[in-house]
This record gives sequence, C-alpha cells and structure tokens, in this order.
Amino acid sequence: MNTAQPLKLNAWLIWIYFIFLSLVWGSSFILMKRGLEVFSAWQVASLRLISALCVLVFFAARSLKNIPNAKLPFVLASGLFSSLIPSFLFCAAQQGINSSTAGILNALTPSFTFLIGYLFFQQAMSWKIIAGLIVGLFGTAVLVLINPNGEVNLNFYSLFVILATVSYGINLNLVKRHIGNINPLDFTTVAITFSGILASLYMLTTDLNAFWQGVNQHPSSFVAVLTLGVFGTAIAQIALNRLINLAGSIFASANTYVIPIIAIFWGVYDGETLLIWHFLGMALILASIAILNRKK
Repeated sequence: MNTAQPLKLNAWLIWIYFIFLSLVWGSSFILMKRGLEVFSAWQVASLRLISALCVLVFFAARSLKNIPNAKLPFVLASGLFSSLIPSFLFCAAQQGINSSTAGILNALTPSFTFLIGYLFFQQAMSWKIIAGLIVGLFGTAVLVLINPNGEVNLNFYSLFVILATVSYGINLNLVKRHIGNINPLDFTTVAITFSGILASLYMLTTDLNAFWQGVNQHPSSFVAVLTLGVFGTAIAQIALNRLINLAGSIFASANTYVIPIIAIFWGVYDGETLLIWHFLGMALILASIAILNRKK
C-alpha cells in the first residue's frame, strides 16, 4: 500500500488548517471593530455566540450523548471560560483600544495558561517558565501603560483583554485536567452551544428595535459580526480540533505568533496608529511565548 499520498495530503491539510485559523482569528479583532461601530458591545458579543450556536447546535445534539454526566459541569464551565466570558470582555475592551492592540495582548494566553496551571492546577514551575512570564509581563506593561501618543497613561480597557486571556488560561487548564479524555469535537460543540443559549437569553433583554434598525441601516456591520461568529468561533473550533488531531497541540498553538501580525495588518490597513512601543510590546510577548514553549 502506498502511504506517500495520505501523508502528503495530511501535510497539505495541516497547513490549510493552520493558515485558516491564523487568518480568521487574526481578523476577528477588526470584525469586532466593525460591529461596534453600529451595535453595543454586549450585542456584538451576543450575536457572535448566537451565530456560532446556529452552526453548532445540530452537532451538539449528537455530541451531548457522548459526554458522561459527571463531566458535563466541566464542559459547560469550559463554554463560559472559552467563549462567553472572553467574547464580552474583548468587545468591552475594543470600546477603548484599537484592534491591533487587542490582537497583540491576546498573545498573553500561553503566559496565563502556565501561571494559572501553577497556582491552581498543581503544574510544575521552572526558571524557564518564570523567565517567560517576566518577559511577557514587561511586554504587557508597555502596551497597557503607554498610550498612542507615547505618554505613560494606564488604559483600563486593556485590562479587559488581559482578563479575557486569563479566562482562556483557566479553560485550557480545565480541559487538560478534567475533560481532556473526551472527544474535542464533542465538548467544544456542547460548550459553545451552551454559551450561545445564554447569549440568546441576554440578547432578548436588549433593545431589539434599535438592534434591527442598525441591521437595516448598516448591513455590513451585521455581516461582519455574523462572519466573526460563524467562522471565528464555530468553524474555527472544528478546524482547531482537526489540526490538533493531525499535528498535535504544540504545532496548533504556534498560530499564537501569527495572530498579532494579522491583527496589526488589518489595524494599519484601517488607519490605526501604531508606534514603536506597540512593536516592542509585541516582541516581548512573542519572546515570552517562545521561552515558555521551548523544549527542555
């Protein structure tokens, strides 16, 4: 049997999934920005999750049967920390920071994954990890404390992105410790569907008349948020699971390096101002990821 063809096909699929995820997640910040031009932060976050719900609910109905009852609370908690909470925090943040800065700060996720693992999940700590966390901390300080004019001034909106990456870190440790033995497609579809249901309930409490008026007057912003939910949340999660199955989690996590670059590209294209401090902060954060992921 000739195994060269399947191996070659897998290699192509690996890079297709990797490039797709990097582009989609790197573009998510500019899509949020477009939505926030018309809708409230809470409506953008809710609509993102509701559109993901519409895609995944049919998978979730089947996947729910494959999740043990004892593991279901952890799966639902994963939905909160992986999608619901970060979606609202990112939208809140981008009311006061540009999409490029949000994309750069998003790269802090590996740092908080290690830190939370050490503090709450008995993960071992080493000098390598400590060094990586310190470098990432300096990069974060540069981005949070220096405004677009180059002046030292704490931007509280940046803290929302940091809290979102903390939420991601909690989720990754939660998955590793409690639900890592469940098929990733099963628990991600159920988790995101749960978040979408909660977002739907919240959406009903907002001013729907104003929302639909915004949809009619600015359909492009509505489409941007739908794209964010369908591709950036629902399809991206399925692609991520396939990439992990084909290439492993370490390779899949490498898109953390690419996402800020894509976010910066869109930000510059959209006229956002970036100074040398932004690039210094990004360089330090990416350096921290490299230190944390370095093999012993």
